[in-house]
Amino acid sequence: MEWNTALSLQTAIAVQNIFEGMVLTLLLISLDVKIKWAVIGGIFSGVIELGGGILAGLLLEQTLATLPFLLSLAGGAMMGSVVLEIWETRKINPAQFIMGSALIPIMNYFLP
Repeated sequence: MEWNTALSLQTAIAVQNIFEGMVLTLLLISLDVKIKWAVIGGIFSGVIELGGGILAGLLLEQTLATLPFLLSLAGGAMMGSVVLEIWETRKINPAQFIMGSALIPIMNYFLP
């Protein structure tokens, strides 16, 4: 990845993290956490993400061969959680879910 592309991507992630930290801080305040500790929690959530990103960058070369498997495993876990949510709440029509799931590979083919 070139420097300009990496810098713009990092800037976008940093801006997103500001709002994510603010939302987490407001959530903690709504749970009766003191403002000081809520702000520290919001900041710490960004620090954890930064550490995870650095660790992932360092391990990228070692995990490159297994990356497709790991990503499909993560996608399967997400799909499983969605199916369980549908099964437990019955708020989503299973036919609509199946149609949406079938459209994913089609969209991936036509929108590379």
